[in-house]
Amino acid sequence: MSGLLNGYPTVRGGTRRLAIALTALVVGENAAPGTEVGQLTGPAEGWSYHLVDNAGDMFALDGRRLVVGATPLNYATTPFPKLLVAATDGKRAAADLLAVSVRRALPELPFAAGARVAAIGDSQIGYNNTFGAKVSEANKAAYSTAYGFIEQAQSLDQRFRFDNWFDPADPRGLNYAGANQGLHGDHMEWLSQPQYLGGMTARLPAVLARRPDILIIEGGLNTLHSGDDTDGKPLPASYVIAKLDRMLVDARAAGVWTILVAVYPTGLWPAGDSRHAELAKLAEWCRAQAGREGVIGVLDAADLLAPAGVLDAAMFKADKTHLSVRGALAVARQKLLPLLQTAIRPGSTFDQDPGRANLLAASVANMAGTGGTTGGGLSANGETRSGQVATGLTLTIGRNCSFVASKNTIAGPSEEQVIAITPGGTSAGAYAELTLSGMVAMEAADPNQWYQAFLEVETGGDGLGFASLIARQQQGATIVTQTQALQRESSADFALGDGGGARSFWLQTEPFRSADAYDRIDIRLLLTFSKTTAPFTVRVRKPIVRRVADPRPAWGY
Repeated sequence: MSGLLNGYPTVRGGTRRLAIALTALVVGENAAPGTEVGQLTGPAEGWSYHLVDNAGDMFALDGRRLVVGATPLNYATTPFPKLLVAATDGKRAAADLLAVSVRRALPELPFAAGARVAAIGDSQIGYNNTFGAKVSEANKAAYSTAYGFIEQAQSLDQRFRFDNWFDPADPRGLNYAGANQGLHGDHMEWLSQPQYLGGMTARLPAVLARRPDILIIEGGLNTLHSGDDTDGKPLPASYVIAKLDRMLVDARAAGVWTILVAVYPTGLWPAGDSRHAELAKLAEWCRAQAGREGVIGVLDAADLLAPAGVLDAAMFKADKTHLSVRGALAVARQKLLPLLQTAIRPGSTFDQDPGRANLLAASVANMAGTGGTTGGGLSANGETRSGQVATGLTLTIGRNCSFVASKNTIAGPSEEQVIAITPGGTSAGAYAELTLSGMVAMEAADPNQWYQAFLEVETGGDGLGFASLIARQQQGATIVTQTQALQRESSADFALGDGGGARSFWLQTEPFRSADAYDRIDIRLLLTFSKTTAPFTVRVRKPIVRRVADPRPAWGY
């Protein structure tokens, strides 16, 4: 079948199509006019080319060279401008529609402290801020969990932001928005499940449009396990690789640095299942992306989670797939933080001086005095309590431990509460529990105000399982808003040791917005550990409750 193009016959059908191609299809957004994009290649030598459509003067031709034209390139408005290119040898003509990828420049590394780190993926990302269910509408605040490797990293090093907040308009139906764009159970592409909004690849453009400084990309295991829109049939590594590769290409085009998480080992499948080999292929491809343009590095935790190829059960929850608190802390400290520390300069996203802009009374902020209470809690099962507690505070035994409390001056007026803990007791359950309460800020309601709470904790050994900071807005004794930093999941986990050893870390809540009516903000520390672990010491200092800026504008909301 023949046609005409600018007066020349064109050939359609037959044994061969006369194709036009371009040697390069990528150009930087800031490229100056005349910058070469690539060279046209066509049906044969001796053909001449012209642009039938030059994308509104974004491009021009210099012989075979496609160059940037007079109209500035703009990733935000036209990320993939299309060109109609024609070629002729004087007897025949050919034409092709070509798309060029316009890329934003990557910001220079390292970022200043305060860089915004976002993440997209499945439950390995989702577990940072939810256990799979939506955030409670009664609590009206997002929370973080101890099973999330990003939240654990932020507790150890505060140079980056990973903000999340209550938002009932969240299109995922989870009632929170912000940095964490993970979905429990998500697949690479999942059009048949509308609650997943098309899967990770479909949700990526919205994440990139908010322009995080760094994006953590994780996923693929669910697709290897049961496919994408394939009636539960697994898909091969090659399929997942193509999807992840496209996500990396798109992130690079958006000018967003990435950290790629190599798919974790899993105990989902029996020995000999072909999916083990597919997982190994996918993990190997992920490792090979280290050094790729726009990729800060690859988070490869296989040596931690499955040394010598054998799954370490202590690093996982009972399902042998999701990280335990021990696994999350190890991945955070040994894998994620080294990557972030190369990309972000040292510093803190908040002022760590409790004497500045703290809504807590100075005596509470400094943990001053010794007039606090050591009473309260169980005593009929062998628990004992003694020592000095900071004025206004109460140290309460939940179960199965004894303590000796003391005070220590750390700097200027600032003191710390020292708690020497001896686990043991006959109360039900394998875990022990302590609560430090009484840190209260009297605050009048302001519906436009946002808050965050912070507390520094130091542990001297391996005994600690969970340290959680609870913050509540209250109207008298009625709780109207509640959030928790590094929350526990279920009592089956309460006796787990986190394996983190001696260290200091900051508990920080997610930003939470004022309720309509309240008169105080109460914060308290909850410690959980095994009742059979060796004695250990915890030091608590620098409680802070602050007014903070609305986080939404910084995250593009």
